[in-house]
Parts: sequence; structure tokens; C-alpha cells
Amino acid sequence: MSTLAADDTTESPLNPPSADKRQEIAEAVKKIPASWQPSPQPAPQIGWRVPRTSPTRPLYDALRSGNPGELGNVRLQGQTRPRIGDPDPAYPGRTIGSRAGGGSAVTPDHIIPIAEIINMKGFTKLNPDSMYAVTRAPLNYQWLSFSSNLSKSSRSVAAMTKVDPAWQAEQVALEKSIRPQLQELIQKLLKSQGKN
Repeated sequence: MSTLAADDTTESPLNPPSADKRQEIAEAVKKIPASWQPSPQPAPQIGWRVPRTSPTRPLYDALRSGNPGELGNVRLQGQTRPRIGDPDPAYPGRTIGSRAGGGSAVTPDHIIPIAEIINMKGFTKLNPDSMYAVTRAPLNYQWLSFSSNLSKSSRSVAAMTKVDPAWQAEQVALEKSIRPQLQELIQKLLKSQGKN
């Protein structure tokens, strides 16, 4: 996992899963039938979802729980954690507020949502440690204000309204850059496991 831990734009550490988390992921994978097929890409305004009735829901829940967690003041996508009073790049004229308990009202965001990652080619063939690593890959994190993260949810930023157009275009380009990198990571991990 050390090769996934950081690049030149991210300082976020990546630790292996606990034994309990590894077991939870392994048990969730067993519930996915061999006939399961990934969902087609939804319309941008709808976004990715894993219905409660989906056989992948236990896996989604196992991977989503505690993810990303508290990352402190690390750099994500080359940016340090925004401070209280910094401009919110998503919303012109707004600034980053404070959160209860202190600190800036920002959160690490998955650029490509976990619900989409689960549907990527080959993902469900990965071993539990690799699934854990891919869904926590530092290259897929960025800082967003609470309000922009809530508005984005598991949709593409392309579907967000009333946001800065330049920021939105940058975000769409970022999604288009990160998505194939995650798919390549999945393929490399499958190859390392002797799977194709």
C-alpha cells in the first residue's frame, strides 16, 4: 500500500485495513452473486447510488464506513486544508466557515464516489485489502466546503447548479483525469493478484 500512499500533490497516508474491516469486506463480497453486473452510468443529475436492495450494498457500506475519516491538515490535490475565512472556490463571494468544535468547515471529498468505484470494471474481483486501498486512494481525495460537498453528493460536479463556472469546469476535468487513473490502479492490482 505504500505505493498508493502519496504522490506529489497529496500527503494523505494510507494504512491497511484492520482485521475486522478486512473480514467485513470479505463477507460482503461473498454476498455478491457471480451473475452480478455493474450498473450503467446514471445521468449526471442523478448520480451514483447503491440501493439498499443491491447485492453490493453490504460491500458499499463496509467500504464507505469511516471513509475518509479525519485527515487533519494534509495536502489534497496540491491544496492545504482551507482555513476559516478562505474563499470557497465553488461559490463566488462565499467564504469557508467554522465547524462545531473548531476548525474550518471543509471535508475530504471523493472525487469519484465509492458508489461509482464499486461499479468499475474488475473492482469486485479485488481482494479486500486492494478494495480498501482503491476506495481510499489519496489521488481520489480533495478538500471541499461542507456546503459544496453536500450539494455534490455522489453526482458529477457537472450537475451542480449556482456554482462558479470556472471551478465547475476544473472539477469536471479533474473527474475525467482521476477516473481512468483509478481504473488503471484496479487493473494493476488485479494483475498483481494473478487476475485479469
